[in-house]
Amino acid sequence: MQKTLTQAFSILLLVVTPVGVVLAQSTGRLEGTYKDAKNQEGIIGGTIRLENTTIAGPTDEKGHYVLANVPAGTYTVIVTSVSYKQLTVPNVVVAAGKTTGLDGQLSPDNTQLGEVSVSGVRRTNTEVSVINEIRQANVVVSGISSEQIVKTQDRDAAEVVRRIPGVTIVDNRFIQVRGLSDRYNTVWLNDVTAPSSETDRKSFSFDIVPSSLIDRVLVFKDPSPELPGDFAGGLVKVYLRKPVFNERQFTVNYSSGYRQGTTGRDFYTDRPQAGDAFGFGAPKRDLPNGMPPLSTAYQQYERDYYAKQLDNNFGVFRTKAMPDMRFNAAYLDQIHLGGLEIGSVSSLNYTNTYTRFGINRNLFDASGQRTDQFTDDQST
Repeated sequence: MQKTLTQAFSILLLVVTPVGVVLAQSTGRLEGTYKDAKNQEGIIGGTIRLENTTIAGPTDEKGHYVLANVPAGTYTVIVTSVSYKQLTVPNVVVAAGKTTGLDGQLSPDNTQLGEVSVSGVRRTNTEVSVINEIRQANVVVSGISSEQIVKTQDRDAAEVVRRIPGVTIVDNRFIQVRGLSDRYNTVWLNDVTAPSSETDRKSFSFDIVPSSLIDRVLVFKDPSPELPGDFAGGLVKVYLRKPVFNERQFTVNYSSGYRQGTTGRDFYTDRPQAGDAFGFGAPKRDLPNGMPPLSTAYQQYERDYYAKQLDNNFGVFRTKAMPDMRFNAAYLDQIHLGGLEIGSVSSLNYTNTYTRFGINRNLFDASGQRTDQFTDDQST
């Protein structure tokens, strides 16, 4: 048995050994050094490649390279390195079982690159960026970022700004800063003065700005040369998110709420008109066309004539108060039109709420005795 194994091993050795000899005799080596043609220093990190093959190798810190196991034949050698001109050496013969030496020099490539411009967009909606902006201010400033807003369930800007110290919300939409009413405060939208949403006073309704469009909110409570001088309470800066090209965003929010003491109870109003739910019912309550001003002295027959033209719907209509409903749709987009960048920040809001509250009024004389008592239920 041992003799048989010895014979088998000898035969295998005789078979394998000639194959290795044949492989070694059919390949060669390509070796050499490449230097800088100007200062004669070795080129570090250059690439020596045989054209139309996958054989390649790098140069070391002295510019030396070795390509082993190169099949015998004639090749075109391509030498490249960063900041040097490419060198092509044709008709390089690699002989089987031998080492072919190939040295050379590379000339620096003096081609001047064009201007490289790197641009970026600074993120302003993070907690860190808002804190840095507050630190750089020379006055008392409080703020909140969209990163913090996302962690809450706030629907609109009114619910957002109430989280800022010193700010109070009135009627769920108007603000008071440090106890001063809205007429003493100023509101900016993206560094532009926001128009008043009320016709009879200086005030801005914060509930029309959905929280999904807010980038950050800053409240300045002290005067400063770079700030306007038309506020005594505070300056509220609301920054909206900027649309980004090819990043179209569309969000929809819907919420419903139960109001204690109102929802599900009797609610008194005038007779509903078509379009009331969307704010278009008022035209049907207008005075008839051609009616003179109320300051006009009417004759009796004139009063009778115009009274008959009025729609007799002055009665109180009783219904049930439905749950509060709020809907918001926001859209952000940016398009390139020629050399212009056109951005769109759009929002559609709908709110329908019911409020019912009781009034209890008591009148007292100088002796402390109650002289009159008045109770009423109001629905708005």
